[in-house]
Amino acid sequence: MAIEYLQLSEVSILPELDFTEKDGSDPLEIHKFYYNDLQRYQENNLSTVRLVKIEDKIVGYFTVSMNAIELDKLGKDEKVKDTTPKKYPAMLIGRMGIDKKHRRKGIGSEICQFCRGLAIEIGQKVACRYVMLHTTDDKNKIQFYNKSGFIKSGNPPKKGVVSMFVRIV
Repeated sequence: MAIEYLQLSEVSILPELDFTEKDGSDPLEIHKFYYNDLQRYQENNLSTVRLVKIEDKIVGYFTVSMNAIELDKLGKDEKVKDTTPKKYPAMLIGRMGIDKKHRRKGIGSEICQFCRGLAIEIGQKVACRYVMLHTTDDKNKIQFYNKSGFIKSGNPPKKGVVSMFVRIV
């Protein structure tokens, strides 16, 4: 499976995709964001949007932006000795959605790997120690991200949302 990651500007018309859960809900507003906010976030440099293309078909998207992760969300062994920052630099996977028809094919795992590589590349120019994301407090989703190397933050979920991170350096 050859995956291409396109910049939003490379696509003139976004295809109709369905990012809702099996029950039709949209707990992290992945579907809503695609249809209502994607262009605005890209145009205002709030997130970089990448579209996921497989075999000439766009099947999903994800957004990335710079962020910081608070020390209290990390494990004690993550603290850098003899430093004072309360936050460490991180790249945020803000939104990630795969169309319902294309789930469970390894696409999400590939995106996570791509984002880790991107963070390493960014980290050579601008400090970046982690990749972080937020997901629902659903054991299947947490397990999925665990398989990609992410671990839950030390803080309890807020409104059913869990923060997760992976260290890249």
